[in-house]
Amino acid sequence: MSSDLEIVMSKGNASERSYRGISPEQRIKVRREAFLQAGIRLFGTTGYRATTVRDLCAEAKLTDRYFYESFSGTEDLLAAAYTSIMGEIEQALSRQIQHAGADTDRHQVLETFIRAMREPTVARIVLFEVLGVSERIDNLYQQNNLRFCNLLLSGLSRLYGGLKPVSSELYVCMGIIGAINQMAVCWYLSGYRDPIEVLVESAEQVIMGCSLGIDPG
Repeated sequence: MSSDLEIVMSKGNASERSYRGISPEQRIKVRREAFLQAGIRLFGTTGYRATTVRDLCAEAKLTDRYFYESFSGTEDLLAAAYTSIMGEIEQALSRQIQHAGADTDRHQVLETFIRAMREPTVARIVLFEVLGVSERIDNLYQQNNLRFCNLLLSGLSRLYGGLKPVSSELYVCMGIIGAINQMAVCWYLSGYRDPIEVLVESAEQVIMGCSLGIDPG
């Protein structure tokens, strides 16, 4: 836990003294992050529908006044948590794809996503909790899939020589993403029975079936 977060979570006169030298904007940012992490923990364990604002305040050790300072409700926090998780995964994948070129890099790129799903709280939010919540969350989920589709196309071009000729690259990419997601769902529900390497190999087989299979290295 960061020192700033400790400052925000402290109470009473000592807390007010600790705020000196920290701007109001910084305090809001730290409090928001506290609720964001609380949301990830609770949505990923208790579940989104079973989590209340009171639960989140208890987890973050802050009052509901501070919750509504940054979020309009639990759905707003779910959107922020999902966006934060997928943003970090997307950035990691993007960096790897940009610098990849050898066959071993292909495994590393796939492993990055699959290893992220090895964290149960992350997997539950990404694979289950965001489904069927509302039109807003559905749109957010679809927008994320479209970004990952573009990222996948870039990766296929760099690492697999591109897609085989198809009528719609979009639908093929969505199919690949859906297949890998379902592998992760099965893996999660099995209690992570198989090692990561099995998931990586399985995911690559799906991709190779749709790609030209050219080794750019």
